[in-house]
Amino acid sequence: LKCAKLEGARVGNILKSKWFWAAAVALVLLGLYAVLGFYAAPRIVRSQATDFVREKYGRELALGEIRIDPFKLQAEIKDLSLPDTDGQPMLAFRRFFVDFELSSLWQRAYVFKDVQLDAPLARTVIRPDGSVNLADLALPAEEDADEPLPAVWIQQFALGDGTVQFADLTRRVPLERQFTPVDFELENFRTTAEGGAFGLTAKTQNAELLEWHGKFALEPQISSTGELAITNLNVPGVLEVAGVELPFVIPQGEMDLRGSYKAVLDETLQLDLRLPLMHFDDLSLRARGLAEDYVTVPAVMISDTRIAMPANTVALGTIAADGVKAAVWTMPDGTLNIDQLFAAQPAVAAAPDASVASATSAAVQAGEPAAVPTAPAAPWTVTVANLMLRDAAVSYEDRAVTPVARFELSSLAVTANNASLELSQPLPVRVARALGAERV
Repeated sequence: LKCAKLEGARVGNILKSKWFWAAAVALVLLGLYAVLGFYAAPRIVRSQATDFVREKYGRELALGEIRIDPFKLQAEIKDLSLPDTDGQPMLAFRRFFVDFELSSLWQRAYVFKDVQLDAPLARTVIRPDGSVNLADLALPAEEDADEPLPAVWIQQFALGDGTVQFADLTRRVPLERQFTPVDFELENFRTTAEGGAFGLTAKTQNAELLEWHGKFALEPQISSTGELAITNLNVPGVLEVAGVELPFVIPQGEMDLRGSYKAVLDETLQLDLRLPLMHFDDLSLRARGLAEDYVTVPAVMISDTRIAMPANTVALGTIAADGVKAAVWTMPDGTLNIDQLFAAQPAVAAAPDASVASATSAAVQAGEPAAVPTAPAAPWTVTVANLMLRDAAVSYEDRAVTPVARFELSSLAVTANNASLELSQPLPVRVARALGAERV
């Protein structure tokens, strides 16, 4: 009985202790923090995200599992998908993971130790009216948009197994392309002048490969320096994506290039791009609507290319083409088949920009002055230091006479120096060749 009384007194003393109640309160708060972090926070994130998308965009956001670890300050979201107006996914990912650091308190920056984005999808569509689907995500600009960027430090960011889809529905024949897998890594990135190092690789369905490594920063202006390499680039595909309308067709050809660049985006884009070597293989030219190549170019090498903006200059060092072959003949009407390569194409009237027209009309009706077009950029100038045509051959047939006369120019070599698109300037050219002729 005496021991029981002593034990009861000890318990009573403990219950009266301030340390006991402090520890009890701390344990209760810790438990409440755990419950809120592990169970309540994921539900709040899901509710806030779906409500925001539904209110701002009128769409239903799909979200998979959401996990939050309040002790490790980690969050994980799986299987997110934001639909486009046509119901197909516009933005999606399989997994997003972020590891926030408590050191943010004394680093005076939002510090993220690790950010991972697995199997993201971005689908860009230019709609028939010219609008871009991703523009739907833009929200009205806030008045505090000029405030400095918050201090952010991302120690490691990795994007893996990504997919980028592109579709242009404004063309007569809709254009679709897909890039996968896309991988991107970013190390020690800060929203300060230090910036951060990055690496990007992307591959198309045609085995074209892009490798891009460099550094970029957001302060004091957006800037980037780095190196890039493109291999197995399909030349007809590039022309198609770029919307380049040539009078002739390039049905085949591949391109490789490597280079370095410096870019600054302020009020204007300042770009200095240097390409030590570009290599083209298996090019050919044919007239539109025909299946026969008039000109074949086995190999072209372009060295020491430099592109500068806003000066808008393209300076090419040496263009060397080897083994070019051209088939030329006189057709029954007296014209040359080669003329068909440069036949004028029917002009297609461009539809007026409905958004610009409606905005201008509304401004006029409201008594406001219509927007004045901005001054055009400086015209582009292109110069070539050296042009070399080696081991070329031209076969000619005069089909307007009987018997047909055939001529062959073989081992043709042409050199030119200091060429430019300014045709008023003299162009020194040197030609050497061997000539053969026959009648059949």
